[in-house]
Amino acid sequence: MTSFLMFFWKAKPTTLKRFSCPMHFSLASRERPLQTINFIPKAVTSLAKFLHLFQEDDVLLTFALRNPASFVPNLFHASNVTEFGGILNNSNPLSLKWSELVLRLRNAFPDLPMFLWCNEDTPFIWGQIIRTLTNLPYPQKIRGDFDLYQDILPADAFARFQQYLETHPSMNVSQLKKVMFAFAERFALQDVMDEVIDAPNWTDTLIEKLTIIYDKDIEAIARIPKTQLLLP
Repeated sequence: MTSFLMFFWKAKPTTLKRFSCPMHFSLASRERPLQTINFIPKAVTSLAKFLHLFQEDDVLLTFALRNPASFVPNLFHASNVTEFGGILNNSNPLSLKWSELVLRLRNAFPDLPMFLWCNEDTPFIWGQIIRTLTNLPYPQKIRGDFDLYQDILPADAFARFQQYLETHPSMNVSQLKKVMFAFAERFALQDVMDEVIDAPNWTDTLIEKLTIIYDKDIEAIARIPKTQLLLP
């Protein structure tokens, strides 16, 4: 099983403006569990090699965060680990924090800009993510702006949403988000919005604690210098 960090860099000596390169780092192989209670243990070493190759260029590191309450079970089901507790080497899942990874990267590369977002928010901010990574200003239209948002609404509700956009073309980003949340609150497909967490031996109380810790962890990440965290 792998996770990945996405790098964007702007090459100075040429006319190339922006280019993306996904770099895959081993998070847990299909045969072995996580060897530590950290996300992407070899991230610093792998990133250092990448930055050395492009030391003359401007690099942007970007990746999505995800609630460990759903991330770890999905990691387990995609692996060949036979017992759920083994995916974390029977370590305490409450210790698993994204801020540890972000701080580790920030301390190793203090001048490297980072752009992050939460996977759970992606349907509502996908257009902003694309625009940020490509330097496209709002409200310039882009293809696929609402592709992920469309997945959480019934077809008729999404059609009404599109009609609303057509009749309100001058909305700013804040107003657009309010409209998106309003449509989602009224029409969202609950089977899509309510993720089923298949975590053997994890209680509802533990899952709730993991979610609370994740929410607080996101607040901590938002305070890390030179780290842009996109929130709805």
